[in-house]
Amino acid sequence: LCPHIHLSLQSPHSEILRKMKRRYRQEDVDQRLMALSDLGERLARTRGLVGGVFVGMDVITGFPGETPEIFQWTMDHLATLPWHRLHVFPYSEREGTAATRLPGSVPPKERKQRVRDLMALSTQRLERQCQDVVRSERDLEVLVEGPAARLSGVEGTPGLSGVTANYLRVYAACEDPKALRHQRVLVRPTSVHTDPRAGDVALIGGLAS
Repeated sequence: LCPHIHLSLQSPHSEILRKMKRRYRQEDVDQRLMALSDLGERLARTRGLVGGVFVGMDVITGFPGETPEIFQWTMDHLATLPWHRLHVFPYSEREGTAATRLPGSVPPKERKQRVRDLMALSTQRLERQCQDVVRSERDLEVLVEGPAARLSGVEGTPGLSGVTANYLRVYAACEDPKALRHQRVLVRPTSVHTDPRAGDVALIGGLAS
């Protein structure tokens, strides 16, 4: 089992969760995320897991009844909780569903803006996580997927592309990335690359000797 967890959160706000007919509330969300954070710290300490347990979450914004005040609360509250990346979706109507009969529809333009705001928060959080990994000065075990594609703002190509067990994207310089495909290698990350347009954050380094 990989130390990577993806939660179908949808919202941390109790009122929105109630409207979605979810059976959990804000307190449950907070408790579960704190428990996962504690687990990650324990694994980092006892098993040497650099970066801890990666936590990704699905979030829907623009659900009927999500007022500007509720959305701002959502942004502020998410910023206080431990997680690593958000997969954000705007609410979209489906004919015949109960949600289409709820009051407080959010204009589509506003839904798109809220998606952008949440994605910006997600990018900042993942960037901070990767910077912490670089500062740890630890080697990462990376499963090589193959040659890396060209990165925005980076001259040339970084060599190989792969992922750690806790789902951190890693690029490393090497002469023959195809020869290492599907193998595990050790990489010492030295910098962080962020593509804000795509919301992608990755570690860049070199093969450890």
